[in-house]
Amino acid sequence: MFINADRKFSESTLNIFANYWLDEFDAVFDYYAHKDYVASNPTLRVDNYHGKIKNGKMDASGNGGRFRYFSSLRVGDNVINVNEDLANIEANGSTEEVMKYLKDLKVLMFEKENVNTLDEYNRSAPIFSALNNLLVGATNRELAKLLDRGIVGIRNGHYYNKLVPYNIMSYYRKGINKQMYPSNLSYLFEEDVLFSAIGSHVANSALSIIEVEKCFTGDPAYYKWKKFKKDITDDGGNVIASYDVISGRDVDKIKRLSAVLSTGTNLRTIWENPEENNTNISVLHLKDNEIGSEYHSQLLNIFRNSILRDLLSQQHPEYNDN
Repeated sequence: MFINADRKFSESTLNIFANYWLDEFDAVFDYYAHKDYVASNPTLRVDNYHGKIKNGKMDASGNGGRFRYFSSLRVGDNVINVNEDLANIEANGSTEEVMKYLKDLKVLMFEKENVNTLDEYNRSAPIFSALNNLLVGATNRELAKLLDRGIVGIRNGHYYNKLVPYNIMSYYRKGINKQMYPSNLSYLFEEDVLFSAIGSHVANSALSIIEVEKCFTGDPAYYKWKKFKKDITDDGGNVIASYDVISGRDVDKIKRLSAVLSTGTNLRTIWENPEENNTNISVLHLKDNEIGSEYHSQLLNIFRNSILRDLLSQQHPEYNDN
């Protein structure tokens, strides 16, 4: 991160997310390429992933025809609401129109249609600035949340650290050349260090979610998504068409995570069988940052006094609050 007005994530980070975007594009494009075939063979339909089939036609309710993570992108001054566009075209147009929209979107993002490997990327393609805008925006929202919680502060329009652990900030200070910053702009150096730390957390959190879903929980499109109906009106205010807009993708998935990620099939309720006690369970321990609590001693005294009070009341019932 530098003192430029535009913050930029590293090329390697943007390459990873560009590959993720391409994966999503391929999945969505494949959905529409096979949509009519699945509609003609209803036994292939999967709940939630595919739309409902009636009279040999599939409606526009299938989650498989929507982007899971990159539902909107900002290219220059324009915001492309990809999922809303797809929902509108699918509900009120044809599959051919949807596939043309997707092909045009790919050309817009990569400046070429046939992009399948990292080596084929044009490094100045709009996809990289769009993904950078996405990550920078997410980092700014995270900083705003941290500001609300008192973890970071703001002074003269610039963020500064208050409670982010010292070891984290020290790590990111080593990656930025302080010599680039004039002495009167040292506050920008500290802000860039803070942005680098929080930006890294945001990017790694996104990577973690995507990879866990790829490896364990499966495609989010297989779960129920919360949606609402959006109307299209003419100049006179009359509704001429409508389409579904996604308002939540985690309402169904989150309640199933414990079962999906559990190392066992059932809760352990019987312990008499020695063979059950020999079950091997793989556990992964992740070392986190350990921060001392400012309120530990106060809480310790409160709980200690409460316990002593209960013991004293048991020994001497005549003692009470009155």
